[in-house]
Amino acid sequence: MQYKVLFHAFIEGKKQTLDAVFESSNEPKLNDKEVIKAVMHALSDVVNVETSTFTIEFHIDAVVPIV
Repeated sequence: MQYKVLFHAFIEGKKQTLDAVFESSNEPKLNDKEVIKAVMHALSDVVNVETSTFTIEFHIDAVVPIV
């Protein structure tokens, strides 16, 4: 089944609201590895840094099924 994880991130101090879609055979919890992987993948698509030192903080808000 497909799920969407909703989260917000502070990238270099700027807040962004993001989401990511992933598949799971079980109903995922907020701290499941597959949820974290989906978040990290989504972050890799939006992070654009100019230096080798940067800050990212993210907070997972919800995981919802896609019907």
